[in-house]
Amino acid sequence: MSNSLALRRRTFLNFSLLGAAVSAALPVKAFSQETAANISFLAPTAENPIRINFNENALGMSPSAQAAARDAVAKGNRYAKAEITQLHGKLCDMYKVPKNFLLLTDGSSEGIRALMGAYSRLPKVQLVIPELTYGDGEHFANLYNVPVVKVPMLADWKVDVAGLKKAVDGFDGFSIVYFVNPNNPTSTVTPASEIEPWVKSKPDNTLFIADEAYAEYVSDPKFKSMAGLIQDGLDNVVLLKTFSKLYAMAGMRVGFAVGAPSIIKMMKDQVAGEKLNYPGVTAALVSLDDEPFQAYSRASNLESRKI
Repeated sequence: MSNSLALRRRTFLNFSLLGAAVSAALPVKAFSQETAANISFLAPTAENPIRINFNENALGMSPSAQAAARDAVAKGNRYAKAEITQLHGKLCDMYKVPKNFLLLTDGSSEGIRALMGAYSRLPKVQLVIPELTYGDGEHFANLYNVPVVKVPMLADWKVDVAGLKKAVDGFDGFSIVYFVNPNNPTSTVTPASEIEPWVKSKPDNTLFIADEAYAEYVSDPKFKSMAGLIQDGLDNVVLLKTFSKLYAMAGMRVGFAVGAPSIIKMMKDQVAGEKLNYPGVTAALVSLDDEPFQAYSRASNLESRKI
């Protein structure tokens, strides 16, 4: 069996988001009874396949978030300024950071693009990534003519932190280290004990981008969000988050970045401001408070991983 085929099979078994047929049977009473009644399963065909490569949450948005988004359409002639400010403040409270530590973005991908755009202006810069990881880092690096260094994976598709460090140490310019944790598409978790000491050592001319799109699904105790390092005052790491996965809002394009004010300011200079769409903002606000749906989404994902 080829490595690529083995990876595809392993990814499907270990890290697929929930299929609708599985979700209907899960015993999360606070949410599942209402949801299961509205779920119908359509067998995949060549013309209408199950697109697991997109890592979409097959549950769909929670009913309360859908209702909020529908109501917002009627207000689509207005700018969502008040709601955007409310979402920004709510997220700052969640992450226990001042307002200048957080930037709302059009999904987490805009955060990656903004960072590549900002740091590409440096005289000499490289992007260091694992060989197998989410592709937007490399995509936007290529767009901004930033050289990309890929570090081969270890056994069992684990991220080679020592290899990433070696690539940084051997470069005489500025390094951007982009790592997705848990990693996409390999599903592997990089333990905090491996990555945190490196970040805390504050290597010269190095920025760490921590993409934690799937962090809410993690049950591995070795995982630890990089948010704590930012709260502790480290200014060499930025956290990227999205509403696409746990909250099933991939098409609504709502994300955010958390980092030191100097990093957030550089990102702000690369975007058109916090101008998210009205339905997305209102759905995000409701989703943050919809704890039954969050629990259901986590339980559904866990069940599918076991299968």
